[in-house]
Amino acid sequence: MIAALQPFECDPLAAQPPWLDCGAGGYRLYRGPDRPEAIDYGQPVGFAPAGAARIRSAAGLAHEPRQTWCYGLRAVSDAGMEEANTHVLCTVTAGPSGPSPRLPRPVDLTAGHTAAGVSLAWRVRLEAGEVAPASLEVLGPDGAGGWDAAQPLAVVEAGAGPSVDYRLTVANPPAALAVRARRGDWTGPSACVAVPAQGAVPAPLIL
Repeated sequence: MIAALQPFECDPLAAQPPWLDCGAGGYRLYRGPDRPEAIDYGQPVGFAPAGAARIRSAAGLAHEPRQTWCYGLRAVSDAGMEEANTHVLCTVTAGPSGPSPRLPRPVDLTAGHTAAGVSLAWRVRLEAGEVAPASLEVLGPDGAGGWDAAQPLAVVEAGAGPSVDYRLTVANPPAALAVRARRGDWTGPSACVAVPAQGAVPAPLIL
């Protein structure tokens, strides 16, 4: 079973390796832009022998900045028969200089009224595989069902450590707020909270 994809450690892709048709079996790697339905199963972009734990994509494959690619994997039998699954092995989104880092989602987000506005409190806890943010952004609605990322209501410098608590006050807040981590050009998933009416208990939003 293939356990990991290494899309930026590349092997040359010329003709299909001979072991796929000489009774050894193996795997073929395919890809397509943006969504699973776009994976081109007529053009393999990588190969691995039977029993491999990793597979490498071909040298020279483009990964344009902010372009997402979906990768699919199919096993090839000893007789050269290829399975017909359409499962996605992984997705890769390239940033300005490589794959996007995984940023944490803020947790335990609450909102409560104070004399100066609405006090927001949350925690950022780094899990395995996540990178520390450089800052945290507080966003309001954009009027079209999303969050106004172009004009954050506040930006907070990230603290150091695996678990950091934050608190700030937003004057004249909208009806809902979101907080997300940022590092350079990359942003993490948002945590959201509805701003309660005066005297009400805040209710986190599940989005």
